[in-house]
Amino acid sequence: MMMVGNMGSAQRFEYTVLGDAVNLGSRLEGANKNYLTHILISEFTYEKVKDEFLCMEMDSVRVKGKTRPVRIYQLVGRQEAAASQAETIRYFHQGLRFYKEQKWDEALEAFRTVSAMDKGLYAARLYMERIASLKSTPPPADWDGVCIMKEK
Repeated sequence: MMMVGNMGSAQRFEYTVLGDAVNLGSRLEGANKNYLTHILISEFTYEKVKDEFLCMEMDSVRVKGKTRPVRIYQLVGRQEAAASQAETIRYFHQGLRFYKEQKWDEALEAFRTVSAMDKGLYAARLYMERIASLKSTPPPADWDGVCIMKEK
């Protein structure tokens, strides 16, 4: 749900859009800097476009002001045009699953494979860095694998 239209008062009047979906979209726009991506979408958008577009799950994030994590996806391209990237995405998803299960060595191997397959996929390197940090300083017992986004 969101509101779109002219809002304000006689002193200040502006055409704008308000709502949780707008805030999440804004956060995802900013998150592109962290993953070096161009288009990130939420799990909600993914459910609507997954039959037409090839998407790669990137992370589960908790955005500022929210407690429930949201899965985020990189929009890769139309299904038929991006089919050549399917194997890379399959390995990435495997690494992501191992990462969330705290199987660090298996996750690291999967992300190394992904990195060799697609040297431009920064997210694989990002996860390798996270894993190195988590191996040296293990997470607490209640760790859920969710990345907390502190910035807009």
